[in-house]
Amino acid sequence: MRRRELLAAAAVVFTTPLAGASPAEASALGQLEDHLLYGTATVPRRGEVSPAGVAAEVKASRQEFRAARYDTLARNLPGRIAQAQALEPAETSATAVADLYNIATRLCIKLGEDGLVAITADRALTSARIGGDALTIAEAHRMVSSAWRRQGHLARATDIAVRLPRTYVRTAVPPR
Repeated sequence: MRRRELLAAAAVVFTTPLAGASPAEASALGQLEDHLLYGTATVPRRGEVSPAGVAAEVKASRQEFRAARYDTLARNLPGRIAQAQALEPAETSATAVADLYNIATRLCIKLGEDGLVAITADRALTSARIGGDALTIAEAHRMVSSAWRRQGHLARATDIAVRLPRTYVRTAVPPR
């Protein structure tokens, strides 16, 4: 009987969010979630808003992901996205924003945050289409496909992964 009581108490302790913490604060991706919900006003921009500064932040995000520094990446992504969104011209900004949202999608997949996977993948694809970079668009399509797969829609995920719009494929691979 005591073991059941102990297990029940342990279940309550380990499944209850932190007292007084919002769901976003309890998650490692709380700042990213706030950024997705409330926009760039919630986070200060990082570094210099220039093409070189934004490119450096995208590169740093990729390095943090590859090094499995997920907490650091989760803290830094909202500011980096805000910085990229402030960049001019719009096409350069959109491509950098799409790259960062692609990284955010991969981070959400690693952390098992399936609800955020779909949102970040959609934002990546929307920004990638504005930017017009074929490789970024292809990566965003792959992230959308992953979101559908994680939701159990395997046929739709396959369709998205296989059927990249021809206009983007022509841009990416020149004819022989």
